[in-house]
Amino acid sequence: ADVGHVMLLGGRLDEAVRLLRRAAGDCNAFENQFEWVQASLWLGQALEQKGDTAGACAAYASVVRRWAPLGKRSTSAGLAGKRGAALGCAVR
Repeated sequence: ADVGHVMLLGGRLDEAVRLLRRAAGDCNAFENQFEWVQASLWLGQALEQKGDTAGACAAYASVVRRWAPLGKRSTSAGLAGKRGAALGCAVR
């Protein structure tokens, strides 16, 4: 996820998406919730920059679904919700 984030920051979107999809699809999401959510948020950002609105919406929705039910303030869920709303996604 961290390498994918660096690729995202460096504008290397294809590499970022490949790495972030792998991190966000990690089957250890339960054990690595924070990393999984962060990877999903960054994946949404990378897909949004590539123009893949449907993919970005799905990634943002996964972040919101993971943290919103906890009833706690989440920076990641808040950002994902805002980006999803800006894209016209149903991120609930």
